[in-house]
Amino acid sequence: MNTLYSLLNRVVLTWIVAGYLVVAQGAGVLLEPYLGLEKGSWSTSYESSTASYDFITGGTFDFGVGFRTIIPFDHIFFGLDYYKGMSSFEYSEASGTTLDDSWQDVKADKTSIGLHFGAKNLSGKYAFWASYLLSDTLTLKQSHIPGDGAITYSGSGIQLGIGLQFRKYMRLNLLYSIHSYSERTQSGTTTELPGSSGGVTYQKYSHSSFFVGLSVPIFWKWWTTVPF
Repeated sequence: MNTLYSLLNRVVLTWIVAGYLVVAQGAGVLLEPYLGLEKGSWSTSYESSTASYDFITGGTFDFGVGFRTIIPFDHIFFGLDYYKGMSSFEYSEASGTTLDDSWQDVKADKTSIGLHFGAKNLSGKYAFWASYLLSDTLTLKQSHIPGDGAITYSGSGIQLGIGLQFRKYMRLNLLYSIHSYSERTQSGTTTELPGSSGGVTYQKYSHSSFFVGLSVPIFWKWWTTVPF
């Protein structure tokens, strides 16, 4: 975890230095807030001495808000992205067993910080980008198993996005995200994934989703000279 924080510090410092250089050369830097809805799915697997769950799945629905900082260089751009989502993680009962009949849907919070890089077409109407989520956290406010405590998953992810300018100062965004979690924390105990804790072996926890939303750059007067 210390390595991750060190990497984040280096990325932020690099971005700040690059931003000062861009501003010094007369270019623009945008802060772009956005909001939207996210629909996806999740899966996990684990086993204990009493049961084995090879493929546990469910659906997700989010309302999310965030902002991007964007530094443009002609038709390419890069920057940082922060996202906060309020989610519902639904559980799909497994067939052929009654062990999970009492399992429940849960509420969750999602937070991510990423570094994005992309390009726009010559007219500036379309933008395409890819993001690497350096810090990606999912907190289930309680377990799908009744009576168990909250669970926090942390890891990294990737994201692909496309944006369409449909108003002079507004953009429609479509994003696809894949989240891969490498740590699981419950009741103060952190377990690497895959790994074992309390007699239970946890194999994985993964999550993917589509996001549709709107964004508006704060510095709208730079719209015609930057990718968003």
